[in-house]
Amino acid sequence: MALLTVLFEGRACRAPDAEGRIDQALFETWSVMLARLDSREGERLIARREEVIKAFTELLHDQAVAATVAPGIDDPASVAARHAAVHDLVEQFVSA
Repeated sequence: MALLTVLFEGRACRAPDAEGRIDQALFETWSVMLARLDSREGERLIARREEVIKAFTELLHDQAVAATVAPGIDDPASVAARHAAVHDLVEQFVSA
């Protein structure tokens, strides 16, 4: 949770136009992805924090991804797609 808070500076897991509400699907997805990182990978994400946030914002504007975080979307295919999208985003920053 600490990495999530530092990375997003308290704005974590908020979908566009969510009026400040935390999106549970995004919270769970990011929590899982960040829990899998070691400390060095976490530091890489934090070092590129602004780029990560920009890439995540762009990702949420992708209609296919946005559809996986819509309210009430918790079917296995949507969960898998959401996790895959965030995983790919994280990988591009920790493996670089």
